[in-house]
Amino acid sequence: MSTMGSMDWLRSLPRPESIKCIKVTFANRIMHNLNQALHNFKIEERRRRVTSLLAQSMTESEIAHEIGVDQSTISRDVKALKVLSKQFVYDLAKSDLAYGYKQCIDGVEEVKRYAWSMFKNEQLGPKDKLSVLKLIKECDEAKFALFKDGPAIMNLKSLEEKINKIESGQINR
Repeated sequence: MSTMGSMDWLRSLPRPESIKCIKVTFANRIMHNLNQALHNFKIEERRRRVTSLLAQSMTESEIAHEIGVDQSTISRDVKALKVLSKQFVYDLAKSDLAYGYKQCIDGVEEVKRYAWSMFKNEQLGPKDKLSVLKLIKECDEAKFALFKDGPAIMNLKSLEEKINKIESGQINR
């Protein structure tokens, strides 16, 4: 191997000027990412404020004046908040909503069983027995309300299954 050939690797190393350029580019990228994160944080903070002011029944114009931005900014924020709300409901429907529904029914049934065991207690006075019977009645009403809403819950489960099929590409459009 010649001396000249063994020095080729040295020439292939980056020059100090190019290392400086890489450092500047890297620093610029970091600054850009930090600025973007700060910008996104400010938008999220403003939207939290918009949500709070909307809950106080303020109009978009009033909110814009209160926050000190243009009304079109508030309109865009409201539009974005609506999209986020739809996504929240979609995610809720995709979650195991039916399981939570069943847990509620089981919980009501557990309270009702305990109430019946209290009612059978010989040491319980008439007023307390009436209170326990009222609780049992309320449990039945709560369970009925859950059953009444059950078809809507099961419809959500059906929609969740359809969404999963669409996402996995099993249904043609």
